[in-house]
Amino acid sequence: MKQIRFIRISFCLCAVLSAVAFYVGFYAGGTHLKNQDPVLHAPKGIAASEEARQSMAVLSPDKYYLKDNHDCLAVYKGDSSEIFFETDLDLSDLPEALRQKARSGLAFDSLQDLYGFLENYSS
Repeated sequence: MKQIRFIRISFCLCAVLSAVAFYVGFYAGGTHLKNQDPVLHAPKGIAASEEARQSMAVLSPDKYYLKDNHDCLAVYKGDSSEIFFETDLDLSDLPEALRQKARSGLAFDSLQDLYGFLENYSS
């Protein structure tokens, strides 16, 4: 009977120590994550904040430009004169104010912004 009692006490003690070790490691050990950059640790597809987005623009200076290419709109990356990809969107599908800007080039900070613009005007 004493041996069974010893096994039960040992098992309970191990379970309690394991729970304490898990708590300390998970909650107290994760405090270093609070001071890290939210842009680098944000889940994919979720923007941390406008400040973070602007700071990322500094890190990646390449912009995307939507320009007129023979009455059709094409996308250029950065200062390149080479077409990044062509769109099915005609220049005539845009309002007059945007047509004028598209002739000189509409700038976008990211492909996501560019795709959002194309989606709004392609339907």
